[in-house]
Amino acid sequence: MKSNRKVVDRQVTLGSDCRLVRDEDFGNILFGCPPEVIKSIYQIKETFPSNIVIPQRVFRKGRNIFDMEFITYSVIFSQKSKKTLDIVCSEAQEKRIRAILQEALFGPVFKDIFSSFLFYSIEKLHFNKRQTVSSNKLIGRIASDQNIFSQFKEIMSLKLNNDKVVLKMQPVLRPYLEKIPWIKSFAKNRIYNLISEAYVRAAMLKLEMDVFSLCHEENHDEFINKILSFHHFNENGRVSLTNNGSRLKIWQTKHGIFKLYKGAKLCDVVDLKISEKKHETWKAATTPLEMPELGITFLGSGTGFDPKTYTASIIWIDGKAIGIDLLANCEQHFMCHGIASNDITHIFLSHMHADHDAGILEKILWGEKSYLLTSRPIFDSFLRKTE
Repeated sequence: MKSNRKVVDRQVTLGSDCRLVRDEDFGNILFGCPPEVIKSIYQIKETFPSNIVIPQRVFRKGRNIFDMEFITYSVIFSQKSKKTLDIVCSEAQEKRIRAILQEALFGPVFKDIFSSFLFYSIEKLHFNKRQTVSSNKLIGRIASDQNIFSQFKEIMSLKLNNDKVVLKMQPVLRPYLEKIPWIKSFAKNRIYNLISEAYVRAAMLKLEMDVFSLCHEENHDEFINKILSFHHFNENGRVSLTNNGSRLKIWQTKHGIFKLYKGAKLCDVVDLKISEKKHETWKAATTPLEMPELGITFLGSGTGFDPKTYTASIIWIDGKAIGIDLLANCEQHFMCHGIASNDITHIFLSHMHADHDAGILEKILWGEKSYLLTSRPIFDSFLRKTE
């Protein structure tokens, strides 16, 4: 994201749909939170925001201004940022932020991993609606049973190959399956094997994830509560913040327009529509790229924090393009290389972080049909994150 340090009184425009207000009592207040805004903050060496205000409409002109991921990463990992953030939003937006951070910070919970690995197996069995609901409840009960997982870890300690681990897990899971009467109408041994195989795959992945996890699964909400504090707009679009005896009232009068009061005094008006004006310095290529039969085009290589670099690439096969992890504002990056967005019909997604998936959401918002190439757990995680 290119930033343009346009100062109006004490406001700074940080690209499209985003403004930063400097306040002596509350520090920097960020209005709107598009992907890669953290790069703009670092680029102009601004103080990290203490408060983030999410507008009522979080998608504007095919752009997402509701991306809390890298702001949150900065709170966790950067020594330059404060330890907690105050988030001003609606109750519904808080639920979405928590759901998004669940996938981005911790990855899917064990039940969702188990369900993902079972997806194609259940599809092949052609369950009816009632049986599908019943099987989902069964998956939840099995996934939440710590005794089953403890027995799995004991079996893993024997250092057997995967097939033998699956065989040993079948008698562990069988008592749960035998409680479901309609399973008798199917080939029971086949179902036992499919569910045992999916459980082992999911449990193995969970063991790996636990090694790198920020906290245990049951402590996810507590972890988020330590770094984010939520304040909700009331039904009139108003909220009050306090800090060291000072009080700030924020009133969202219209979509994307905020009035800031201290006492009865109006001290600022923030209009996100002003920052929609085109002020980015990027330039489109003068000629279209000649699509190679086989090759790779690097749109950039770097990290999600470095304001000078971007991470994305395109693989060309028989003149057709496969986008690899599309970054935010991907259309601009395509045009800089002489590539049209609709040339990218297939997208490979490696994992669920905003600097790898934000561009996919943009293409969906633009109404462009794309084929997503990824694993079933990552695809399900993407659906939960973007729902």
